[in-house]
Amino acid sequence: MASSLGDSDQTTNVRTTSVRFVSRVLQAILRRVRFSGYSLAVVSVLLAFLLRLLADPWLGDQSPYLLFVVAVAVTGLYEGVRPALLAAALGTVAAYFCFVPPRYQWGFAGVSDAVGFGVYVLGVASVILLTHARIRAAKKAEQHRVRAEEILLKAERLSAAGQMASLLAHEINNPLAALTNVMFLLNQQPHSSASQELLTAATNALHRINRIAGMTLGFFFEKDTAAAVRICEIVDEVAESVMAVGSFKHINLKRDFECNPILIASQPRIRQLIASLITNAVESEATVVRVRVRTAMDWRPPGRAGIRITIADDGRGIRSDIREDIFEPFFSTKIEKATGLGLWASRAIAVRNDGTIRLRSAVRGPRKGTCVSVFLPTSAKTAVPLDLTRAAGTAK
Repeated sequence: MASSLGDSDQTTNVRTTSVRFVSRVLQAILRRVRFSGYSLAVVSVLLAFLLRLLADPWLGDQSPYLLFVVAVAVTGLYEGVRPALLAAALGTVAAYFCFVPPRYQWGFAGVSDAVGFGVYVLGVASVILLTHARIRAAKKAEQHRVRAEEILLKAERLSAAGQMASLLAHEINNPLAALTNVMFLLNQQPHSSASQELLTAATNALHRINRIAGMTLGFFFEKDTAAAVRICEIVDEVAESVMAVGSFKHINLKRDFECNPILIASQPRIRQLIASLITNAVESEATVVRVRVRTAMDWRPPGRAGIRITIADDGRGIRSDIREDIFEPFFSTKIEKATGLGLWASRAIAVRNDGTIRLRSAVRGPRKGTCVSVFLPTSAKTAVPLDLTRAAGTAK
């Protein structure tokens, strides 16, 4: 009888010593750890330990890990993966050493205890993985929310820009009409050859401004209608207009037409698409710009017949870190002289015609430059033979 009482007292003393040791360790950790997440891990394991200690007279050796799994789950739910890992480590040591037989020793009393420990480890791993998945899902949801706000803001800016552009184009039309009438009257008068050349150049420039204003109104108000469009003729017109600018006359603009395809689309918009891409090419510090027009089959989805317009230059290229944003509205590498709407409008026109636009670029190496490929679907019957004298046309 006395021996049993002595054993009981010895067990109580060992338990008391263990509790004091764990308390001192936890106090030392709390003094050093200043992050709320890790503090919650320590506190949750400490509470789980105290609750398990209070329930020990009823539970005995049963369910030694249950409350510690709950501590890991609570820590992961509120603070994330790393605090949950700390809670799992502390809970494993406390449960294994203090509540798994033989208690306060290293080892297992039987196979069932080892299996229980393995189940506990799997449970903790599952909790941590679920916590990680929840955090990733929350981050993705936040990214989607931010992206949606950015898209909404861009849509509002585009709407305001559209209204402003249409208002300006409408207001410009009245003085343009007056200027057109004045230029017409001046052209009816006799002038010297030099003055007539200047009047002709001014008239052509005025007609170009009229076309730009009309294109702006048509782009925002959907007034233009679909008609038969000869792609090569538009490329020729745009190329001659661009190469007439003095700063671009040194550029070798080559045109390669395999056929003279006809597309049923809005002529002003197709002209705007080609003009924007050719202008970007010649403004990229290029010495050679190649424009190729040919019939082709779409890559994605395959099987669609259409027209592929490829515009390649040997300019400075586009850096890889901004390549994904190049078609975004108001994004431009030419901050001082561009609005950032050219490529965005080009993609909008291609998509509106059920087409695609793709871009490849390199900033160094033998393939330095940018290549833009536009596919516009059409019937293969609309491609007609091309006059070979135009196929080799080159503008410098």
